[in-house]
Amino acid sequence: MDNSLGNWVFLSHVWGESCPPYGEGKRIQLTRIRNMELGDSCNSYEFTASNHIGTHYDFPNHFDHFGKIVTDYQPNSFIHNDIGFINLNLNFGDTLDVEKIKGNINFISNNITLLLIRTGISRFRNNDIRYSTIGVPVSEGVAAFLRTRFPFLTTIALDFISISSFSNRQLGRKVHQEFLKNDNPILIIEDANFEPLCQKTPSIVVSLPLRIENGDGAPVTIIAKV
Repeated sequence: MDNSLGNWVFLSHVWGESCPPYGEGKRIQLTRIRNMELGDSCNSYEFTASNHIGTHYDFPNHFDHFGKIVTDYQPNSFIHNDIGFINLNLNFGDTLDVEKIKGNINFISNNITLLLIRTGISRFRNNDIRYSTIGVPVSEGVAAFLRTRFPFLTTIALDFISISSFSNRQLGRKVHQEFLKNDNPILIIEDANFEPLCQKTPSIVVSLPLRIENGDGAPVTIIAKV
């Protein structure tokens, strides 16, 4: 499939039964309920799925009972013109820590509102169970460092399944809380796809989540202008 339309590309994966679930949990289930080939007047599906599968947002309420949900945010929260892009080459189990980030941000403006972090792990998304079970753990202290270095940062996006490795969920909970349970929360987009960028920083990113009632998280479609 050609992801491009002019200078725009998709940075979100197609949402459906092919999406790997965190820790090999429940997959998205699509059920055809209308089928024109069987004489129905139209085609239609229904689906059952977690709101944290596929390319998706984590909102503060995910780890903060009093935190904001998706419908608390205005449209401009999802449109970014000041963007940073970190391009790494990590393997399963490698920790995304402050030192790895420090070494790749020298030329990124302090004014960014969105930080994209490419590890390259997404190339294994559809054919390696380690993508769901090991992934790339994020270390404690990363959120605090990013708040200090980028005072206008509102969102990070990552090309792996979760900032919490299923093999170390206790650490993952702490790191989620560091990002989300804060007076200055940083929203998290997980399981994104940065391969269409060809290692170029986009000039605009639009990341529109599904506005789910009481949604602590939501699937998101992301487009970027390169």
